[in-house]
Amino acid sequence: MHSPTQSEYSFTDSERTAIETGNAKHEEAMAAQKVEDPKIEPSAKPITKESIPQSVNQHQMAILRSPTILNSATLTAGEAKRPLSAQQMPPLLPAKLVEHPSLSLTKTPSFIPISFSIPISSVKSIPRTALSDKAVNLLRSLSSSTLQAFTQPVNSDDGNAKHKNFSVVPSENSATKPASSNLIFRILILRKILHLNDGRDKVLKIIQYSAKVLLWVKLLSILPAATRTQKSLAKIIPHLSVARKLIRLGSFLAPIEFLSLTSPSTSPAYIFNFFSNINALLTNIADDNVTLAKIGLKDPNPFFDKWADRLWLIGIGFDARDIWDKLNAARRTLADLHEKRRILTLQLDQRVSAEIHKVSKSVVDDNETIVGSDKSQSTAAVLITATNDKIRDTELKIWISQLTLTKLAADCLFCSFDVFGIVKQVEKIRGPAKDLHHLQDVAGLAAACLGTWKLYSALSASVTTDKKF
Repeated sequence: MHSPTQSEYSFTDSERTAIETGNAKHEEAMAAQKVEDPKIEPSAKPITKESIPQSVNQHQMAILRSPTILNSATLTAGEAKRPLSAQQMPPLLPAKLVEHPSLSLTKTPSFIPISFSIPISSVKSIPRTALSDKAVNLLRSLSSSTLQAFTQPVNSDDGNAKHKNFSVVPSENSATKPASSNLIFRILILRKILHLNDGRDKVLKIIQYSAKVLLWVKLLSILPAATRTQKSLAKIIPHLSVARKLIRLGSFLAPIEFLSLTSPSTSPAYIFNFFSNINALLTNIADDNVTLAKIGLKDPNPFFDKWADRLWLIGIGFDARDIWDKLNAARRTLADLHEKRRILTLQLDQRVSAEIHKVSKSVVDDNETIVGSDKSQSTAAVLITATNDKIRDTELKIWISQLTLTKLAADCLFCSFDVFGIVKQVEKIRGPAKDLHHLQDVAGLAAACLGTWKLYSALSASVTTDKKF
């Protein structure tokens, strides 16, 4: 005989005996009830030792092991009604039903797992059982949030794979909350950031503008060797700027790739992306010329210095428009997903009831399948879980888009100082205005921090989704 797997479970003799004893006590309670009320129909055929298959699926095992069945004799005579037929049986037993306080069970056999859940995705049918009306009413009152739980088999302490405990793992937390608060996890994300050119550029930018801010805030004056530290920072700042430019050297290849691989089109989206990439190409060429001049490979050219900043400011406008469109699209998608989940939840709630009412509205999933009232509760539960995952992904996109827009605003403020000569314009009107350079440094530091935060959020989401580093 093959060993039980996650979808099968073999009953022990003690468990079969307990089930048979529970049915016998239930029949006695039914007989006593029938004397008081002769209108009660005879009980459905009880579950006997011979009628229990040698190997049943997890869902049937969970039903048959439920204290509602095994301890039905502990209920009062008025509560012990006749068992439900297969047609009357609610289509799904929610997770943790055995823990619900309203069942008022006085005894739980030691072999019953207190925390278990039924995988909704594969529920097909439930056998005839001896559930009381009290349990049925509880089933009908539970919302769909109670049903959104899945099981993960965990081997028992003795290492015997035959006996497994099934712990409730809510789908909402199963994939999105790894050890993200763990220091090791954050170090691994930082390692991934440093593997990217964009990540190294942002980290060096944080160091560069943090050093500038520390110099003019004069926080270093409290240190013992303040003068030496300030001189060291003042010397390293220009080198950090050159290092960042060297990291970005050759970035013009990315726009060329888009322009060469994308098929021409007359759509507004293509036209927008075309001009955006043309601007990015010119910006990177100007930046590379400035970099080569700073390291001494060519003579400085004021033309590239001037147009590098101007083209960068134009590129900020292109990026802001693109991110704004993506943000609005993500918000519309999020509203549609919430509506889809609301309809699926309504459908699932109604199918938990013994008297099923059809949902008048239908939803189309990603496979163009109509999810209407003719779908089973297991299908609706699976689609609700998938919709919850999409909602989390969409909310992450919205969050990253908002971070990007804030970062672009800081970049725009920083770049405007060089393009429009704000300091010189103010000095013509009000005299010396050296403090305005401090505002530019703060804008540069804010842009660096926001850009790094955005990259960290995106990499964290990819790591937690892929479950690998």
